[in-house]
Parts: sequence; structure tokens; C-alpha cells
Amino acid sequence: MWPTLHAAAYSGTIYKLSPSTSGCINVLCPWTMSILYRFMGGSDGGLPGVGNLVFDAAGNLYGVTVYGGNLGGNCGHYGCGTVFELRPSQGEWTETIVHAFSEDENGYGPNFGLTFDQAGNLYGETSSCGPNCYGLAYELSPGASGWTETVLHRFGETGGSYPVGGLVFDPSGNLYGVTCCFGGGGAFELTPSGGGWTANEIYSFTGNYGPVGAAGLVRDAAGNLYGTTNSDGACGFGNVFKLTPSPTGWIYTDLHDFCRSDGAEPTSPVLLDSNGNLYGTTTEGGDTSACYVVGCGVVWEITP
Repeated sequence: MWPTLHAAAYSGTIYKLSPSTSGCINVLCPWTMSILYRFMGGSDGGLPGVGNLVFDAAGNLYGVTVYGGNLGGNCGHYGCGTVFELRPSQGEWTETIVHAFSEDENGYGPNFGLTFDQAGNLYGETSSCGPNCYGLAYELSPGASGWTETVLHRFGETGGSYPVGGLVFDPSGNLYGVTCCFGGGGAFELTPSGGGWTANEIYSFTGNYGPVGAAGLVRDAAGNLYGTTNSDGACGFGNVFKLTPSPTGWIYTDLHDFCRSDGAEPTSPVLLDSNGNLYGTTTEGGDTSACYVVGCGVVWEITP
């Protein structure tokens, strides 16, 4: 869910789109938008992240804001960002701050989606985490006195930096994600071990600075991982890739290269349906007669 920016409050909104209850009489069926919550940009958070929102078993929504929360001090005027909960009640949604980041080694500037484990803990990433730290992965655990943050891994310039796109679990409890920068970025695995977590880069991308976009990874039932880059591929406009686990490591397969006429610079989350089809969008490409001759973007599908 992408944020709606308001210049006056620099806040953003969370909204819902509902299909028509009377059915469609033509190809373009209108949907109704309703606002669930409008951020004020202060202690309640500001600028919702570009990642997904997640539901818990009770129907409550969770997400992140890049700014807001703790204001002043190390966080400055805009704040260090939050993890929030939206709880429905009698047609209204009430916001609660699950965690407000503070500009220190425990991270700040969350910008991507969250993931639940089976025990109800939340997992996510921040883009920054203090000196000589290039983003981190964190866990938030609920308790009687609130939610407690645990840092799972701090990223450095070596072995990938600046995690993007959120995290995805496998059935064994391992987490997977991507980093964007320094040497092309890479795909990584976080494995629980001895009460902590061990980080392992499973694939290193090559290409221009930061070729991995904000899409993150999606996993199929066979354990394959899928994602996109925004500047790799044969034409340099990004590609869709597959990572397949094997006894000797992960095997990289280039599924499609974007060459502008069919899209360019994919950055949205990749969706996987039950038939194995992949879906996503690009920020440029397609019809190059508009949008400053770079194209306005496309919605794409890849069928196995």
C-alpha cells in the first residue's frame, strides 16, 4: 500500500478499496475508497512505508512509518519512525504505536513491510542504525508491558547493506531478504541459532550501484525465491529472477529482462499466485510516447 502525501502535514493515509456491491455493468468497475487512518506526522507517525500491511488473527492491521514517533533529540524534527497497529471497532479504526524507533544502534527509518511468525512476533528492517551500520533486521515481541525490540542482524558494507523490501519466512523459521547496495546488493538468509541469528549471503548481484529494488522476495512452496532488480538484466532496465536451493548453494535464473518497451525499473512487491504466475509493476517503460519519453510503467505477468 503506497502512501498518500499531504504537503501541509507531511503525514500520509491508510485506506481501503472496496468493490461495488451492486455488480459491474461494464469493463471498468469502480471501487470505493475509504480512509482508515490519517497520520498527523507527530507522535502517531508520518509517511507510511512502501511495504505491505499485515493482519493478525484478530483482524488488526500493522505497518510502519518512516518518520514520526520520537520527535526531537537525536530523531530531529521529523522523528525516527514507528511500527503501528490499527484496530477496528464499530466501523472506526484506532491507531496504537507498537514501537517508536530512536536514532541509535536499535535502528531508525523503517520503510518496508512487516512479517508475522506463528507465535505473533513481528519482523522488519530499518534503513539506518547509527555509525558504521547500514540497516538492520529486527524482531518485535508482544508482552504484558508492551512490545520489545530485539536486533537480529546489523548490516555492514561488506556482505550487503541497506536491506530493502521486507523479510519472508520458510517453514524452518529462516528469514530471507535482499540488500540494495555496495557491490550490487545481494540476497541473504537469517538463521536462528543458539538464541541468536546467523546471517549468510546466499547470492551476490552484480551490476550498477543498488540494482536491487524495493520489491524484496517471495517464496513458493518448493522453496524457490523470486524477486526483481531495477537496473540489472540484458538491457540494464531491471529483470525478474529466481533463486533455487541446491546442495551446493543457490542457483540463479534470469526469468525476464525488461527492455523499456515491456517495462523498466520494477520496484513493486512481486506477487505469486497458486498457479505459479508472477505479477508486478514497473515505474517506467511501456508506452514511451508519454511521461517524458521514458514511459509511464506497466503491470506485468510472467507465466511458467
